[in-house]
Amino acid sequence: MSEKVIYEIGYLVIPNVSDEEVLTEVANIKLILEKEGATFLSGDEPKLIDLAYPVSKIFNTEKQIFEKAYFAWIKFEVEVDKLVKIKAELDKYENILRYLLIKALKESALISDNKKPSFTKKDEIIEEKQIKPVEIIKKEDSSETDIKKVEDVNDAEKEKSKEELDETIDNLIIK
Repeated sequence: MSEKVIYEIGYLVIPNVSDEEVLTEVANIKLILEKEGATFLSGDEPKLIDLAYPVSKIFNTEKQIFEKAYFAWIKFEVEVDKLVKIKAELDKYENILRYLLIKALKESALISDNKKPSFTKKDEIIEEKQIKPVEIIKKEDSSETDIKKVEDVNDAEKEKSKEELDETIDNLIIK
């Protein structure tokens, strides 16, 4: 038995299905995951959204272009060696327009906007303040620390941060 890893899949279901049938499509996608022993951690119901750009898909040698789709996501845990079979099944599933499968962290359990707990009264408006990031620098030869605004970081350090971020994103994307 191999190690279990947490993954998240975000997917678009074609808008040709009705509002009632889209729940069946989600159930079919969950069934694909369950067949390989996936344990569900969280997710969200599908919502019809406008796509940022038109997306095409070929059905029986006919190209269709979509400007809307149902978006949903599921976070699950599964053995690493089962992921290839899951990906192959998702690739064959015709009603998925697109999907993105990434490694995820258990601690980052996402909650959709409509399921987030409210920490304020509905009538009360909280004033938002801009938080300025800082960098804490510990001096090697003493126990003192310096704090400087991130805005003071030079361009070379910013470029290094961008490269580290790109590398982190590349490591999270399942290929």
